[in-house]
Amino acid sequence: IVEVLGSSRLTGNKTTGVLNLVDLAGSERVGRSEATGERLKEAQHINKSLSALGDVIAAFAAKQAHVPYRNSKLTMLLQDSLGGRAKVCMFVHVNPEADSHSESLSTCYFAQRTATVSLGASKANVETGELLGLSASLATMTTSLAKSQTALQQRETEIQRLKHGQAAAQLQHSQSTKHMDSKKEELMRRKEEARSKKEEELQREAADLRRCARVAEEDLERVSGQRRLADTSITKLQAEVERERRDKTHLEDELKNMHREVL
Repeated sequence: IVEVLGSSRLTGNKTTGVLNLVDLAGSERVGRSEATGERLKEAQHINKSLSALGDVIAAFAAKQAHVPYRNSKLTMLLQDSLGGRAKVCMFVHVNPEADSHSESLSTCYFAQRTATVSLGASKANVETGELLGLSASLATMTTSLAKSQTALQQRETEIQRLKHGQAAAQLQHSQSTKHMDSKKEELMRRKEEARSKKEEELQREAADLRRCARVAEEDLERVSGQRRLADTSITKLQAEVERERRDKTHLEDELKNMHREVL
């Protein structure tokens, strides 16, 4: 797997690309190869991967909504290369010997079925400077929202603990009221007032955190909408560039024809 990352110093756009070079090995029959032990297990795994790749190609050919990428590690690794945004080139090798007729014929059938599959036009993986800025803002908003939710959960837990403590204190107070003197009752009253005050402060903090979380969610939704608009604009621009490239090619062909006619 070869990964390439490029960036423009003028526009700040970033372009990414991945080149997968895969040797699918042979489709030789296990009985004919006389493989044993580890080689036999390896041959069985190779045949299983090839079968899974054939299922994926069959799903593409039939235009099925579900493509079984998860049937093999090979197809999972090639999912991005087969998903419609990439270019795929497959070379098929056959053995010209007569005793390999069955394997060669099976390989040709596999190649014929593969050649009928259309993955669509490839697209460049380009992220503009504006899109990168929106992505950074989105990540910051997500982190801030997660922190606010964690703090809110901690405050709510503390409120529940204080409520349970207050209920236990009230029960103990009701049971021992008749045995307390006036000084102990005053201390208990002050303690309950302090606990109530603390609970009110925590509730106010929790309400503030909820408001902050709502604001963060609204900002996150706004940034997500801006990113979707940016993706749509990029797709339109790419389509316009492709249309202009075709028009340019057509004009060049016409100029060449006119030049030949003049000569």
